[in-house]
Amino acid sequence: MSRQQREARREFLKKFAALTACGSAMSMIPQLKLMQSALAQTGPEGDAGYRALVCVFLGGGNDAFNWLIPRDNTRYAVYQASRGTGTGGLAIDQASLLPINLTGPGGAALPGGHQYGLHPACADWTAVDRNGVQTAMPGLASLTNQGKVAWLSNIGSLVVPLTKANFNNPALPKPPQLYSHNDQTNLWFQGRETANYRYGWGGQVADLLFGLNSPIPGSSPVTTLPMNISFAGSNRFQIGDLVVPYQMSGCGNPNAGNAAAGTIVGQNFANCSGSSALSGFRACGTANLNASEVALCDLLDNNTSNLMQNEHASVMARSMGLAGSLGTILGGVAQPPPNPPLYPSVLSTPFRALADDQAVAGYNLAADGNNSLAEQLAMVARLIKMRAQLGQTRNIFFVSLGGFDTHAAQMPDTGQPRLLRRISRALGSFYRALVEMGVENSVTTFTMSEFARTLNSNGDGSDHGWGGIQLVMGGAVNGGSAASGRLYGTWPDMTLNGADSFSRGQMIPTTAMDQMASTLSSWMGLTPTQINTIFPNVDNFPTANLGFM
Repeated sequence: MSRQQREARREFLKKFAALTACGSAMSMIPQLKLMQSALAQTGPEGDAGYRALVCVFLGGGNDAFNWLIPRDNTRYAVYQASRGTGTGGLAIDQASLLPINLTGPGGAALPGGHQYGLHPACADWTAVDRNGVQTAMPGLASLTNQGKVAWLSNIGSLVVPLTKANFNNPALPKPPQLYSHNDQTNLWFQGRETANYRYGWGGQVADLLFGLNSPIPGSSPVTTLPMNISFAGSNRFQIGDLVVPYQMSGCGNPNAGNAAAGTIVGQNFANCSGSSALSGFRACGTANLNASEVALCDLLDNNTSNLMQNEHASVMARSMGLAGSLGTILGGVAQPPPNPPLYPSVLSTPFRALADDQAVAGYNLAADGNNSLAEQLAMVARLIKMRAQLGQTRNIFFVSLGGFDTHAAQMPDTGQPRLLRRISRALGSFYRALVEMGVENSVTTFTMSEFARTLNSNGDGSDHGWGGIQLVMGGAVNGGSAASGRLYGTWPDMTLNGADSFSRGQMIPTTAMDQMASTLSSWMGLTPTQINTIFPNVDNFPTANLGFM
């Protein structure tokens, strides 16, 4: 076989494996790579270390300038004047800000004595571990001061660098539909401004790396868990030419009222006598199955003359087999009494607050409810812990938290403060879990949100903006020293209709999301040539690597 023939065969096998992805009985969409022996040759060589990206999407447009806030008197006064105080005002009281120590890239001192603080919802908090012991947990302020978080200032969708002075120059292309949720979300997901582009940059990164992963040991038929896994439904960010994201539900809820409260517990992936294996599902017998499940068993077990029906049954069987393998690996075997239920994938790190009605930092948490983001990240942590058993060396995870379209009721505790508190606690729990597993240097978590919001108030909230603030968290992040975090990018003039904004305080970004995504892609192992292919506009900017990794 010639070299060209071998390469063509490998490409066919890759695409065939991707096309066998399907939905399971649980609406999961796995990529089932049935010919791993051929695919093993497609990934980068000599790199067996684990690396993962975790994308935290803040749906609706997070008001980032109430997340990270200038704390020095001069710039706080500008912030306060633009955001307003009193009824309908959006300014956070200066005295309530959580002080954080920030330096610039390379540890350089920030200019002009600039100081920053975080929203008070980002404070440390108390959780309960598996044994009912209260445990102090870090919030984003503490993680920043430990050098584990880098903040990216005034970042947004851009095609070329823009300023207020040249914004109306027709020769300079602009992102389409700047204040549209869907369009701006797609720009963040795609890495390019083409509205009908099918692929996301996370999917394209996975296209180049997924051959590093291996089949699940002992799976029958031989099945590989896809590299890209979503706990927040379908998303364009993770879709590639060869890679289809596997969709799972977050099941990090603790069992209320038992000794394991506050921990991550196992979950059944099938609906028959607690069995998670496909064979167990089939063996249940029709008496234990509902009508749709009986029909499914008939489909799985009966060969017909219809080739399409047989292929559908085969794909469904592989999907259910993958779900069963996951259930077996993540569930494991419970420990005997008096110990609480323990599973191989369970972590000691709690992912829930002590109590939803506990008063923390002056806030009333009575209406806080479950932290869905923490639950999603708890499941991410379980998969990372079992990465060897799942055959994974590279992952891109997608989780999300909605509710950030705060046109109304932004300032009460049930508005943005609750959302920021959930982010802070979820990320604090997740980082603690990574440390527990010893993989904090191998997992990088970052936020995305389609845009920030206006500086001025609409009377009860804020409207759609443009440039905002994102964070990157992890042990490999150049977040600073043990006593400080770092700020990347240029902090804007927060004057309404000032040098960096339009009339209502809609900030013109000074850093492109392409630069952030390129930096993360480089850390995952992509070459500059590969990065330029995924992000065709990144060469329009001074650098493709912002240096935070």
